[in-house]
Amino acid sequence: MNLKGILFKDKTKFFFLYFLPDEVAALISVVLMFGVTVGDHYLNICMNDNYVPYVAKLAKYSKWTALGSYVFFFIGVFLKKIIFEQLFATIFTVYIFISGCFFYYNFASIIFSWTYRTAYNVFDYLTELYLYDHKELDWDENYNRLRSEKKTKLWLCMIAHIVVLLVMIYYNIILTEYMEKKKLEFSGELGENNLYENSKFQGNIKSSNITINDNDNVISKSNKDSQN
Repeated sequence: MNLKGILFKDKTKFFFLYFLPDEVAALISVVLMFGVTVGDHYLNICMNDNYVPYVAKLAKYSKWTALGSYVFFFIGVFLKKIIFEQLFATIFTVYIFISGCFFYYNFASIIFSWTYRTAYNVFDYLTELYLYDHKELDWDENYNRLRSEKKTKLWLCMIAHIVVLLVMIYYNIILTEYMEKKKLEFSGELGENNLYENSKFQGNIKSSNITINDNDNVISKSNKDSQN
Protein backbone atom coordinates (compact mmCIF):
# COMPACT_ATOMS: atom_id res chain seq x y z
CA MET A 1 0.00 0.00 0.00
CA ASN A 2 1.38 3.42 -0.93
CA LEU A 3 1.83 6.30 1.51
CA LYS A 4 -1.31 8.08 0.33
CA GLY A 5 -3.38 4.97 0.94
CA ILE A 6 -2.00 4.66 4.46
CA LEU A 7 -2.45 8.32 5.43
CA PHE A 8 -5.98 8.71 4.08
CA LYS A 9 -7.32 5.23 4.77
CA ASP A 10 -9.08 6.27 7.98
CA LYS A 11 -11.37 9.18 7.14
CA THR A 12 -12.32 9.67 10.79
CA LYS A 13 -8.92 11.23 11.65
CA PHE A 14 -6.53 13.86 10.41
CA PHE A 15 -4.15 12.17 7.98
CA PHE A 16 -1.16 12.77 10.27
CA LEU A 17 -2.95 11.09 13.22
CA TYR A 18 -3.87 7.88 11.38
CA PHE A 19 -1.76 5.70 13.71
CA LEU A 20 -3.46 6.83 16.94
CA PRO A 21 -6.52 5.31 18.66
CA ASP A 22 -9.82 6.98 17.79
CA GLU A 23 -10.37 8.83 21.07
CA VAL A 24 -6.77 10.04 21.32
CA ALA A 25 -6.82 11.30 17.72
CA ALA A 26 -10.20 12.96 18.31
CA LEU A 27 -9.00 14.81 21.41
CA ILE A 28 -5.77 15.96 19.76
CA SER A 29 -7.76 17.10 16.72
CA VAL A 30 -10.22 19.12 18.77
CA VAL A 31 -7.38 20.85 20.65
CA LEU A 32 -5.74 21.74 17.34
CA MET A 33 -9.05 23.02 15.96
CA PHE A 34 -9.57 25.11 19.08
CA GLY A 35 -6.39 26.97 18.14
CA VAL A 36 -7.48 27.19 14.51
CA THR A 37 -10.80 28.71 15.61
CA VAL A 38 -9.00 31.35 17.67
CA GLY A 39 -6.80 32.17 14.70
CA ASP A 40 -9.83 32.30 12.42
CA HIS A 41 -11.45 34.87 14.69
CA TYR A 42 -8.50 37.22 14.27
CA LEU A 43 -8.67 36.72 10.51
CA ASN A 44 -12.36 37.60 10.66
CA ILE A 45 -11.51 40.94 12.24
CA CYS A 46 -8.18 41.57 10.51
CA MET A 47 -9.73 44.43 8.53
CA ASN A 48 -11.45 45.75 11.65
CA ASP A 49 -10.86 49.39 10.71
CA ASN A 50 -13.70 49.14 8.21
CA TYR A 51 -16.31 47.43 10.39
CA VAL A 52 -19.55 48.88 11.49
CA PRO A 53 -20.16 48.06 15.19
CA TYR A 54 -22.67 45.24 14.73
CA VAL A 55 -20.27 43.30 12.47
CA ALA A 56 -17.52 43.42 15.10
CA LYS A 57 -20.03 42.21 17.71
CA LEU A 58 -21.06 39.32 15.47
CA ALA A 59 -17.40 38.27 15.19
CA LYS A 60 -17.02 38.40 18.97
CA TYR A 61 -20.21 36.45 19.75
CA SER A 62 -19.58 33.81 17.09
CA LYS A 63 -16.06 33.28 18.43
CA TRP A 64 -17.19 32.64 22.01
CA THR A 65 -20.07 30.45 20.86
CA ALA A 66 -17.74 28.33 18.74
CA LEU A 67 -15.09 28.07 21.44
CA GLY A 68 -17.68 27.20 24.08
CA SER A 69 -19.10 24.44 21.89
CA TYR A 70 -15.85 22.48 22.18
CA VAL A 71 -16.93 21.59 25.71
CA PHE A 72 -19.78 19.55 24.22
CA PHE A 73 -17.31 17.49 22.21
CA PHE A 74 -15.24 16.63 25.28
CA ILE A 75 -18.40 15.64 27.15
CA GLY A 76 -19.47 13.45 24.24
CA VAL A 77 -16.10 11.68 24.08
CA PHE A 78 -15.84 10.97 27.80
CA LEU A 79 -19.51 10.06 28.35
CA LYS A 80 -19.84 8.27 25.00
CA LYS A 81 -22.93 10.33 24.16
CA ILE A 82 -23.19 11.09 20.47
CA ILE A 83 -25.79 13.81 21.06
CA PHE A 84 -23.14 16.14 22.52
CA GLU A 85 -20.82 15.57 19.59
CA GLN A 86 -23.69 16.24 17.17
CA LEU A 87 -24.43 19.49 18.99
CA PHE A 88 -20.80 20.53 18.65
CA ALA A 89 -20.78 19.56 14.96
CA THR A 90 -23.89 21.65 14.29
CA ILE A 91 -22.44 24.74 15.96
CA PHE A 92 -19.11 24.23 14.20
CA THR A 93 -20.81 23.97 10.81
CA VAL A 94 -22.68 27.21 11.46
CA TYR A 95 -19.41 28.85 12.49
CA ILE A 96 -17.77 27.79 9.21
CA PHE A 97 -20.62 29.48 7.35
CA ILE A 98 -20.22 32.65 9.43
CA SER A 99 -16.47 32.63 8.83
CA GLY A 100 -17.13 32.28 5.10
CA CYS A 101 -19.37 35.35 5.31
CA PHE A 102 -16.57 37.29 6.99
CA PHE A 103 -14.20 36.18 4.25
CA TYR A 104 -16.59 37.55 1.66
CA TYR A 105 -17.09 40.75 3.66
CA ASN A 106 -13.35 41.29 4.18
CA PHE A 107 -11.91 40.28 0.85
CA ALA A 108 -14.10 38.93 -1.93
CA SER A 109 -16.62 41.77 -1.86
CA ILE A 110 -13.92 44.40 -2.33
CA ILE A 111 -11.26 42.59 -4.35
CA PHE A 112 -13.72 41.32 -6.95
CA SER A 113 -15.90 44.41 -6.92
CA TRP A 114 -16.00 46.27 -10.25
CA THR A 115 -15.92 49.60 -8.43
CA TYR A 116 -12.75 48.85 -6.50
CA ARG A 117 -11.02 47.18 -9.44
CA THR A 118 -11.65 49.94 -11.94
CA ALA A 119 -13.13 53.16 -10.61
CA TYR A 120 -11.44 53.20 -7.21
CA ASN A 121 -8.46 51.16 -6.06
CA VAL A 122 -9.20 49.23 -2.87
CA PHE A 123 -5.74 49.88 -1.40
CA ASP A 124 -6.16 53.62 -1.86
CA TYR A 125 -9.57 53.38 -0.23
CA LEU A 126 -8.23 51.52 2.83
CA THR A 127 -5.29 53.91 3.17
CA GLU A 128 -7.43 57.03 2.96
CA LEU A 129 -9.96 55.57 5.37
CA TYR A 130 -7.18 54.96 7.88
CA LEU A 131 -5.75 58.47 7.47
CA TYR A 132 -9.17 60.05 7.92
CA ASP A 133 -9.49 58.20 11.23
CA HIS A 134 -5.95 59.15 12.32
CA LYS A 135 -5.72 62.84 11.58
CA GLU A 136 -2.54 63.19 13.62
CA LEU A 137 -0.62 61.47 10.81
CA ASP A 138 0.80 63.53 8.00
CA TRP A 139 -0.88 62.56 4.72
CA ASP A 140 2.10 63.05 2.39
CA GLU A 141 4.66 61.41 4.65
CA ASN A 142 2.65 58.31 5.51
CA TYR A 143 0.45 57.64 2.49
CA ASN A 144 2.78 55.38 0.47
CA ARG A 145 3.95 53.48 3.55
CA LEU A 146 0.42 52.88 4.80
CA ARG A 147 -0.79 51.88 1.35
CA SER A 148 1.97 49.28 1.08
CA GLU A 149 1.15 47.94 4.56
CA LYS A 150 -2.58 47.73 3.80
CA LYS A 151 -1.91 45.93 0.54
CA THR A 152 0.41 43.39 2.16
CA LYS A 153 -1.94 42.85 5.09
CA LEU A 154 -4.98 42.33 2.90
CA TRP A 155 -3.33 39.74 0.66
CA LEU A 156 -1.69 37.85 3.53
CA CYS A 157 -4.92 37.78 5.52
CA MET A 158 -6.87 36.62 2.49
CA ILE A 159 -4.50 33.73 1.76
CA ALA A 160 -4.38 32.73 5.43
CA HIS A 161 -8.18 32.85 5.67
CA ILE A 162 -8.56 30.58 2.64
CA VAL A 163 -6.18 28.05 4.22
CA VAL A 164 -8.01 28.18 7.55
CA LEU A 165 -11.41 27.76 5.89
CA LEU A 166 -10.13 24.71 3.99
CA VAL A 167 -8.77 23.21 7.22
CA MET A 168 -12.10 23.76 8.98
CA ILE A 169 -14.03 22.19 6.10
CA TYR A 170 -11.62 19.24 6.11
CA TYR A 171 -12.13 18.82 9.85
CA ASN A 172 -15.89 19.03 9.42
CA ILE A 173 -15.74 16.11 6.97
CA ILE A 174 -13.58 14.15 9.42
CA LEU A 175 -15.98 14.98 12.25
CA THR A 176 -18.95 13.70 10.25
CA GLU A 177 -17.18 10.40 9.56
CA TYR A 178 -16.08 10.12 13.18
CA MET A 179 -19.61 10.63 14.51
CA GLU A 180 -21.02 8.10 12.06
CA LYS A 181 -18.49 5.57 13.28
CA LYS A 182 -19.18 6.30 16.94
CA LYS A 183 -22.93 6.24 16.40
CA LEU A 184 -22.59 2.65 15.24
CA GLU A 185 -20.17 1.73 17.99
CA PHE A 186 -22.30 3.23 20.76
CA SER A 187 -25.26 1.16 19.59
CA GLY A 188 -23.34 -1.88 20.83
CA GLU A 189 -24.77 -4.30 18.31
CA LEU A 190 -21.57 -5.88 17.02
CA GLY A 191 -18.86 -4.55 19.31
CA GLU A 192 -16.75 -1.44 19.23
CA ASN A 193 -14.06 -2.64 16.85
CA ASN A 194 -16.16 -4.39 14.23
CA LEU A 195 -19.41 -2.50 13.83
CA TYR A 196 -18.18 0.42 11.72
CA GLU A 197 -16.07 -1.71 9.39
CA ASN A 198 -18.86 -4.29 9.20
CA SER A 199 -21.38 -1.61 8.21
CA LYS A 200 -19.09 -0.41 5.43
CA PHE A 201 -18.56 -4.03 4.34
CA GLN A 202 -22.31 -4.62 4.25
CA GLY A 203 -22.73 -1.43 2.23
CA ASN A 204 -20.19 -2.70 -0.29
CA ILE A 205 -22.00 -6.05 -0.47
CA LYS A 206 -25.32 -4.30 -1.11
CA SER A 207 -23.75 -2.21 -3.86
CA SER A 208 -22.23 -5.34 -5.39
CA ASN A 209 -25.56 -7.16 -5.22
CA ILE A 210 -27.30 -4.27 -6.95
CA THR A 211 -24.68 -4.33 -9.70
CA ILE A 212 -24.97 -8.11 -10.07
CA ASN A 213 -28.77 -7.93 -10.20
CA ASP A 214 -28.62 -5.20 -12.81
CA ASN A 215 -26.23 -7.27 -14.90
CA ASP A 216 -28.48 -10.33 -14.57
CA ASN A 217 -31.46 -8.28 -15.71
CA VAL A 218 -29.54 -7.04 -18.75
CA ILE A 219 -28.41 -10.57 -19.64
CA SER A 220 -31.92 -11.95 -19.19
CA LYS A 221 -33.38 -9.23 -21.37
CA SER A 222 -30.77 -9.87 -24.06
CA ASN A 223 -31.57 -13.60 -24.06
CA LYS A 224 -35.29 -12.91 -24.48
CA ASP A 225 -34.61 -10.53 -27.35
CA SER A 226 -32.41 -13.10 -29.10
CA GLN A 227 -35.08 -15.79 -28.71
CA ASN A 228 -37.69 -13.51 -30.24
